Amino acid sequence: MKRIIYLDTSAALRVLFDEPGQRAPLKKGAAVATSKLSLVEAARAIERLRLASQLSDHGTVMAHRQAVALFSRCHMVRTISMHSCQKEDRTF
Repeated sequence: MKRIIYLDTSAALRVLFDEPGQRAPLKKGAAVATSKLSLVEAARAIERLRLASQLSDHGTVMAHRQAVALFSRCHMVRTISMHSCQKEDRTF
């Protein structure tokens, strides 16, 4: 059985903004899943950076494009069960 990696918003933002910290192992061909909520949270994080003048308008557009590209590699899940959360009680 192929292992599926869950990409949460904080791990995605580390990848998008090249931030320090442990990263999701997003190797080519890896099975990656995320929730639709992560899409919303990432978009809001990008907009917060723009509103705080930490991203230019061009930088904002590029960040959104990178987020779309990153999340397009993922299988979208609608909900996450408590069983799943308890089973994988660790972070990237």
